[in-house]
Amino acid sequence: MRSMNNVEKILERNAIFPFLPNILYLEREGKMDWKVILRLLMIMTILFNHLLLYLEILIATVIGHQE
Repeated sequence: MRSMNNVEKILERNAIFPFLPNILYLEREGKMDWKVILRLLMIMTILFNHLLLYLEILIATVIGHQE
């Protein structure tokens, strides 16, 4: 349980992009578990949704300026 607390401290201390190199560290140390993978999936889903939102706004802006 002590190692899990260390993993959570590493995850909470870092933002999205500094957090990614620590994923490689956790995998190398063998501390990659379902919570880490779930957080990664959540972050990637949020980033993908933001990308789609910005793309939708861009397309709506381009179509709006053509009319």
